[in-house]
Order: sequence, then C-alpha cells, then structure tokens
Amino acid sequence: MAGWPGAESSDTLCSDLGAASWAELATALADARVPLEVGDVAALRCLVKLEPELVSTIVRWLRTARPAAA
Repeated sequence: MAGWPGAESSDTLCSDLGAASWAELATALADARVPLEVGDVAALRCLVKLEPELVSTIVRWLRTARPAAA
C-alpha cells in the first residue's frame, strides 16, 4: 500500500517473530477497543517489522492509555 514504507515487501507473518508481534499488537489494540480502519493492516505489517522491544513498548503504551475492561 502506498504511503507505508515496506508494505509491499514480503509477508511479515511468515516468521514466528512477525506472527508473535502481530498477535501482541492486535490483542493490545482490541483490548484498548481501538477500531481498525481501511489501510491499518498495512500499517500493522510495517509495525511488526520493528524490533521486538519497540513492539513491546507500543503495546505497553496502548495498555497504559486504555487498560482492558475487567
């Protein structure tokens, strides 16, 4: 998708690390009740290419900003 560097490259979900990062981000977004919009999948594909520590930081920010409902 245009506008997101690397969105056209190889599938990020083919690696265990990419799949784990995807699951971590998707769960945090769902728990925070963040609705995904058109084009967000391409953004998530770029995010899962980040270092695992950065993905964990983003997830922590999401969970801190809006903790999951009890």
